[in-house]
Amino acid sequence: MMVQQSLTPKNEFRVEGVQNEPSIGSFKELLLASVDESFSSIGKSAKQRIYSHLQEHYDISRDEIPSRISDFAEALEESYNLYGKLIEIKIMKALYEKVGPLLYFPHGVDLSFASYVEMLRYLV
Repeated sequence: MMVQQSLTPKNEFRVEGVQNEPSIGSFKELLLASVDESFSSIGKSAKQRIYSHLQEHYDISRDEIPSRISDFAEALEESYNLYGKLIEIKIMKALYEKVGPLLYFPHGVDLSFASYVEMLRYLV
């Protein structure tokens, strides 16, 4: 399977043999389940504290995370520094387990949490 990135303003991705129509509802559920799972791995009370912190300080509710992924990533990184990055990695691993391997090579940039999630949103 091969992924190609087109040079369009939308930064579209194409995967050989895969229909590239996003399934927004199911992706939202996969992402939120991955976030829940990752937060829960830290502890049930920690999960609730993180969600409360995101809501109170960044006005990001749990249900808004899929549509505000860049804001969510920025909030995690600002609030939890290195631990925020580790949480992002946990979420990416959980997503990977749910959607399986997808061959993707970013061109000339580091792969960020937000770009990984956006790429998956498009491919799933």
